[in-house]
Amino acid sequence: MAKRKEDPVLPEDAHDKLELMPLGAGNEVGRSCVFMSYKGKNVLFDCGIHPAYSGIAGLPFFDEIDPSCIDVLLITHFHLDHAASLPYFLAKTNFQGRVFMTHATKATNFQGRVFMTHATKAVYRLLLSDFVRVSKVAVDDALFTEQDIQQSMEKIEVIDFHQIHEVNGIKFWCYTAGHVLGAAMFAVDIAGIRVLYTGDYSREEDRHLRAAEVPPFSPELCVIESTFGVQIHEPREVRERRFLDFVVGTVLNGGRVLIPAFALGRAQELLLILDEHWRAHPEVQHVPLLYASPLARKTMVVYRTYLSAMNDRIREQAEVSNPFDFRFIKSLRSIAEFEDTGPAVVMASPGGLQSGLSRQLFDMWCQDARNTCLIPGYVVEGTLAKTILSEPNEVSLQNGTTVPLRMKVHYVSFAAHADYPQTSDFLEQLHPPNIVLVHGEATEMGRLRAKLTAHFAQRPDPPTIHTPKNCQAMEFFFKGEKIAKVVGRIAERGCSMPPADGKGEGDCGGSIVAAAAGGTAVGGGADGGAGGGAIKAAEGRGVVGVVATVAQTGTGAATGGRAGLEGASEGATEGEKAPGAGATGGAAGRTISGLLVRKGFNYQLLDPRDLPSYTSLALGRVVQRQSIPYIGPFEPIIRRLEMLFDSVVIIKDADVPAVHVHEKVIVAREGDDRVVLQWVSEPMGDMLADSIVALILQLESGRQTGKELKMVTSAGGGRGGRGGGKGGEVKGGDATVKGEASDGKAGALVVKEDGKEGNEGGDEKGKEGEGKEGEGKEESQEEGKKEGAEEKGLVKGEEGQGEGEGEGGGKWRWLKKEEMDHLERVLESMFGGVRRDGDEGLRVSVDGVEVSVRVGEGGGEVQCAEEGLRKRVREAVNRFLAAVRPIPCP
Repeated sequence: MAKRKEDPVLPEDAHDKLELMPLGAGNEVGRSCVFMSYKGKNVLFDCGIHPAYSGIAGLPFFDEIDPSCIDVLLITHFHLDHAASLPYFLAKTNFQGRVFMTHATKATNFQGRVFMTHATKAVYRLLLSDFVRVSKVAVDDALFTEQDIQQSMEKIEVIDFHQIHEVNGIKFWCYTAGHVLGAAMFAVDIAGIRVLYTGDYSREEDRHLRAAEVPPFSPELCVIESTFGVQIHEPREVRERRFLDFVVGTVLNGGRVLIPAFALGRAQELLLILDEHWRAHPEVQHVPLLYASPLARKTMVVYRTYLSAMNDRIREQAEVSNPFDFRFIKSLRSIAEFEDTGPAVVMASPGGLQSGLSRQLFDMWCQDARNTCLIPGYVVEGTLAKTILSEPNEVSLQNGTTVPLRMKVHYVSFAAHADYPQTSDFLEQLHPPNIVLVHGEATEMGRLRAKLTAHFAQRPDPPTIHTPKNCQAMEFFFKGEKIAKVVGRIAERGCSMPPADGKGEGDCGGSIVAAAAGGTAVGGGADGGAGGGAIKAAEGRGVVGVVATVAQTGTGAATGGRAGLEGASEGATEGEKAPGAGATGGAAGRTISGLLVRKGFNYQLLDPRDLPSYTSLALGRVVQRQSIPYIGPFEPIIRRLEMLFDSVVIIKDADVPAVHVHEKVIVAREGDDRVVLQWVSEPMGDMLADSIVALILQLESGRQTGKELKMVTSAGGGRGGRGGGKGGEVKGGDATVKGEASDGKAGALVVKEDGKEGNEGGDEKGKEGEGKEGEGKEESQEEGKKEGAEEKGLVKGEEGQGEGEGEGGGKWRWLKKEEMDHLERVLESMFGGVRRDGDEGLRVSVDGVEVSVRVGEGGGEVQCAEEGLRKRVREAVNRFLAAVRPIPCP
């Protein structure tokens, strides 16, 4: 950002401030570079050097900005005063943006992006390489090297005319500017505020280039060149005639003609004129026409390639033959190849006569009165070409010698810059409210400002016109609109869509509904107090989206509203509604709903199903599944869920016992030892799932330790064991559960309070019976001892036909056979001899000392006369249980 004094206190919102500051070309011609910042987005237009200065002195004032904050750098054309400092900026600053130019322009070493047109990129490297070669600067003082140019080429991105790009919320596109091949004027749109930067442009069609386009919109700000100020160009036919008269008159008189011109741009226009005249006039065909530039052949390839970017005249000629395949014009690479034996016409670069072939030829010919120096366009202050236009008596040669100036000096303007009639007509059609003049000498720029002010004075809304100097920041305030465009299914069915959870209102209206993942949205009214009416956050299942605030503007817009945007577990929660009518065609208080997607400064309201069609996002669902160890009956889980939650629905057609909690989480039995939860991942479902997991773990923990909550009561429904008794009694400390049954039915459910031995009843005694299911009754004593035995969950059964092993029975559920086998192998590898002790135990023998091991899900009972060995074996068993039961009970 620009370094400057603190801004004064202003009534405007700082976010609405657009800052524009010339880093070059402010009250001068040369080193074009303009910085613009708005809404946190930063753009740099052009990156040139000043042809009258060398080294660092010729650069724009880059130290006034932070290059790393630049999002986009746009190059209008390939001329040195618009593009030559680009390699330096990319290689030797911390610029991290993007650079764009046309194809015919290109080049750098930075982390971001540079844009230019195709033609600009094609010429850029050639011109910059020649600049490095001819610069009379020591290697250590050079701004950049050939390697810097090559690296810059890799960073440049090309852009076609009228092609819209978007980078970090900045939209930009370009129009034909005339001037030179590939020249563009850039339009930039940030949050609906459009700025037009013309660069160098010409509204007059010439021999090969189209005239500059007039954009079909009125920008809020126009940054326009003012090179020729209030001057008026002579008609093209007149200046061509004058030019040819000076050339032909000189050579027929035995003289030589020097035409200093830049290698690309006006040179090609003049070559077309000369070659066409030589073809039509045999009397001058003996006089050589030379294009003295090391770039001559390379640049002509570019012009032969980009015929499609030229005007209709050239394209029609190209159907017969390429107009740039010259018949009489030859290239001259160096002065050593030139035989100065008679009349000749030589076009040489550079156009300012600072150095190179044009300066060498000038030094050779300036003392001969028969010779002519023909200046074909605008020249910059401080150059030799500008100096000789005042016809001094003497000039200094490159070797320092002062000699008399006898050669004739003529000026014929072929500069493809807009004159006053073109500038005023261009602005008349655009009608921008704010105009900034750049790229002009202070005097001419001041005259142009005065004349334009007078020209527009009669308008009811005359534009403001500014002529900032270099590093002078201009500030403009614009109220950007936040408008959501309704697209897709919502638009097709008349702006009516229910929220994602099926609740809420439909139809178009004054409020906007934002559907967000998880039922929450963040936002507020527009800046300055304008509200977006009522904004609703509706819950969306499995949708990940972006939610932004929308303030409707225009006829019937809601005002003064403030939106509170928080989704609730029930679905959608409405914020405060703003008074006033809503969007056009809707009544106050009515809503439209959808997913509000923001990209940059653009908002779209759409059905979540349309996400893939209008964005790069895709609608997805993340289904979570969690398995929890649980071997108790499923009915207590259902009852506990019904106590905690309002909506618990039993799934009747399920293959296993299952319930649906708040239509979010499915809780189902899986096998004999698991409960499974399944839900779509979103905030509400995640919260419910966490609560249900805690509930199940609490039930399982209480079942194992005898610490069940008192609120759970039930009739026993457990199944007796093999030969389970007709009646049974379960004890757990001072709490008891008794079961009565007939026909061999027996059962007991859970123990309610602490007990010494508490795993769904401490001790279970079964009597002989037929082993059928039955019903039992339970009694609970709430007072009892609070201390439990050290080893919990042991089950002891009396003799009978078998021990109970059903759901709701009183015994531990031991490890599965394969897990018990694995535990046996683990203990054997650690302690030595291990043997089975029935189906539910192991015996470990260490140096004659016996250790008895019985294992359950809550832990293991290890008995041994030697305490140290007992602890070692118990630790090994507990570690094994932690591995095979990853969710331990408390």
